[in-house]
Amino acid sequence: MHHDKDFEGLATPIECEGRDYGNPIQQDTEINHVDLDEEFVHHTEKYAWWAFLAEHAKAEVNELKNQLEIAYAQLDHRIRDKAAKHAVEARAKKQTPIKYTEKMVENEVLLSDEYQEILTKYNNARRAAGLAAAGQASMQHRRDMLLQLGANYRTEGGSDPVILKEEAKRKAAERAAAREERESQGEPPAKRPPGRKQTA
Repeated sequence: MHHDKDFEGLATPIECEGRDYGNPIQQDTEINHVDLDEEFVHHTEKYAWWAFLAEHAKAEVNELKNQLEIAYAQLDHRIRDKAAKHAVEARAKKQTPIKYTEKMVENEVLLSDEYQEILTKYNNARRAAGLAAAGQASMQHRRDMLLQLGANYRTEGGSDPVILKEEAKRKAAERAAAREERESQGEPPAKRPPGRKQTA
């Protein structure tokens, strides 16, 4: 069983096209072993949600990459044009003009506020697309797990998940009754193993 701290990186909200989609990857990857019918029914909609999000996030990355390339070209032209005008003005004043090298032009483009703003959006979109792709891949693994669990139940004497669910409820009720009996007789409640949830 994963603990919340194991999902700290993946739990980062996914923002795509200005909308916060949250990040339900932990709850979506969980499987209730005693109710596989329900898990199979809802798996398709979970997979579809992650596939939708992954495609939209990927499209936003491509759009921002295009914007970044356009911004670079426009800034490059603007800086070279400015350098050429300064050179003409310097010669008119009988001064030696500053010679812009390719590296100087590149650095001025990359460090400009306009370019940095788009670059930040692009990097955020890439992170969101990576998280969405991880969610979609997790749904594929989840499907494989569900199929394997279903096969295991059939192999183990044709166990019916619905029967297993009822059996789990019965055992939980027996444990609750036994606990109430112990407490009514003044016995302290039994300690639970660390990391296990108490069953009602």
